[in-house]
Amino acid sequence: MTENDREFILEHIRETTKLLAHHDESNSLVNWSGHCNADRPARFLVQWCHGAPGIITSLAQFPTDYDLELEVLLQKAGEMIWQAGPLNKGVGICHGTDGNAMAFLRLYARTKNDMWLDRARAFAMHAISQRNYRYTYFTGDLGLAHSLIACRKRDCRFGMLDYF
Repeated sequence: MTENDREFILEHIRETTKLLAHHDESNSLVNWSGHCNADRPARFLVQWCHGAPGIITSLAQFPTDYDLELEVLLQKAGEMIWQAGPLNKGVGICHGTDGNAMAFLRLYARTKNDMWLDRARAFAMHAISQRNYRYTYFTGDLGLAHSLIACRKRDCRFGMLDYF
């Protein structure tokens, strides 16, 4: 890949992420809809598979010094996750409290701000009480175990996105 190709891709990721962000200016919160279909009402869920946690997690490799506005957007998305609190769905990297803990770990890695690590650990510990005795990575206790270990080690690597 040439430097021009890389720059083209980074610019499009940046613009698309900012364009699709929904801002709640009254509270300085940011989230993304789970779909872009104009015929359906927007649903702003707060989980990895829909919304702020997934955007934060997916942009982990995006350069931190590329766009200050995007960095602020990601931190506002983290604040949205925190204010929403642990998810009622329970455990699940995909759509559970432990997946949101992983988003906080990504913000910790980006910012080196211990607040995000503390929040990741708080969510991961809360998720222990939400165990579901399903032994899968994205929807069960295996993902919970990963997030607990990741919080302990301060390791924001995320499953198949980073290990392969």
